Amino acid sequence: MSSMFDLENIIDTSLRYYAERQDSVSEEELQEKRSDLRKIAANTKLWFLNFVAKYHKILIPSLENVTLLSADMDANPYILRVPGKPIVFIANHVSNFDSPILGLHLYLNDYPYPIIAAGKNLFTNSASSFLLKSGGAFELKRDIPNREYMDFIGSYLRASLEENIPTMIFPEDGRSRDGKLKEFKRGLIGLVLHSFFENQKKKNPKIDDVVFVPIGIAYTKVPEDTYFFENESSRAQRGLFKYVLKMRKCLEPTYVRIGRPISLKDYFAGSYPPLEEELKGEVSKDFAAYLRSKVRMTIPLLESDVFHHAMHAYIEEQSTDTVHFEGFRKRVSNFRERIHSEGYHIIPAMERTGDFFHRMRERLNEKELSYYGGRILDFFHFHRKEKDNSSK
Repeated sequence: MSSMFDLENIIDTSLRYYAERQDSVSEEELQEKRSDLRKIAANTKLWFLNFVAKYHKILIPSLENVTLLSADMDANPYILRVPGKPIVFIANHVSNFDSPILGLHLYLNDYPYPIIAAGKNLFTNSASSFLLKSGGAFELKRDIPNREYMDFIGSYLRASLEENIPTMIFPEDGRSRDGKLKEFKRGLIGLVLHSFFENQKKKNPKIDDVVFVPIGIAYTKVPEDTYFFENESSRAQRGLFKYVLKMRKCLEPTYVRIGRPISLKDYFAGSYPPLEEELKGEVSKDFAAYLRSKVRMTIPLLESDVFHHAMHAYIEEQSTDTVHFEGFRKRVSNFRERIHSEGYHIIPAMERTGDFFHRMRERLNEKELSYYGGRILDFFHFHRKEKDNSSK
């Protein structure tokens, strides 16, 4: 069962970088770290990817309902395959199905296939660990890490990037529970920056550049949405198998957009490598905020979300559960115009405005309206903030 890369070589290099970052480390401790790396590291298997690519219509038929929108790079994935310029895909996090959906469609469309950061909570047993790691996932702790752990993960990331292995990260540190894009954590982003700047100090760097590629994903129907409405994370985790069954039957489409690549070399052109404290502080913070803005602009906008936001806004403004169609329709029209005025396209809904109105009015669920409408509210807040900043 051959891996897509030389895992043992990556582990050896990771341990060397890790040892360099420690004040002192014994041979016994390094052997323990070697064992830890084997447990958490991705071990992407080509046969596994080919199997999923061939049979995904049977395994999870709804994966056929995913549309990869035109990428903002002349739809040419091969420009991302440049030696010495590893790729870091950076995406919003909506569902536990983000990784398989994005991974599959990157693979089917000949994009460089990444190793994927995944929360430790998903590696629940040996079977799930094997499947996740074979699909390219590496295990990541989501609790507050200490310096030693960051050195450990950072060394693994650096060794992988230097082998030109793409990486995918979800910097929100967990799925959004209100539909809005969360603030980006700078942990993994900072580690990638550290790998880049460490190479820039060398006479013959293994990494000439790192290219961040923003990805936006939007579900018409999120498999875990009910638990997000109720904020019942523990029950949602235990019901993961049930979500797989729900995802298999889901007929509503999902949309993915790949944004314009961002070169670290261009972004930091003319800048000297920052001091380590600067890198951990303002440098990584500012760059994480910049990446968040690019991902925000890449997320597809769905007309069904406009419907949800219009109805939720109507209820809040009128302080009533009685919704009249004309008032709802006017808000939909107003929100459409505001989005179009910002130069954005709205993906048409599968149902007409009137059909949505009558369906939702019969079973009015304010939490559902708030969750899906939150994606449009977040869009408006983002552009209002951008305009405020530009006017200063």
